[in-house]
Amino acid sequence: MAVAQKTLPDALIVDYKLPGMDGVELYKVLQSQLKDENKYIIMSAIEDGNMVLNFIKQGIRDYVIKDEHVLDSLIAILEGKEDDYYLFS
Repeated sequence: MAVAQKTLPDALIVDYKLPGMDGVELYKVLQSQLKDENKYIIMSAIEDGNMVLNFIKQGIRDYVIKDEHVLDSLIAILEGKEDDYYLFS
């Protein structure tokens, strides 16, 4: 956490469930430092439209379901081709 607050990487791939907080709470901590070029991707095994809607309301645009397409989904987002790739099953 301390390292991430000093220098943010180009992409943060974060699990929804983290020890002591969730991925949305971490996003709120880092939000003021995130720039347009930083990717913040939440991953979860939970496929829940209401949860995704909450992510969007919080400002999180990239969500990946941990399924057999997880690597393809991540690559599409990291390459800026998320609009060309169907991220939800």
